Amino acid sequence: MLSELLASKITKGKEKTETISKWLIDKKISLDELIAFATALKKDADKATCIEAIEFATKKILRLRLKTVCCL
Repeated sequence: MLSELLASKITKGKEKTETISKWLIDKKISLDELIAFATALKKDADKATCIEAIEFATKKILRLRLKTVCCL
């Protein structure tokens, strides 16, 4: 799943990042799985995409939690 996405020539970098972050949020992949996968990658650009996806997912989760707290 991750390998195919990163190897895609059709999907742009930003879309790859958003897709991976959505998989993290939806728990289709675990953080540990993504980190292990990224560690084994050879291309720095692919590693960066994985790191950006983690950052993107983290920010999105924090925003959702802040909205929940503010609405209580």
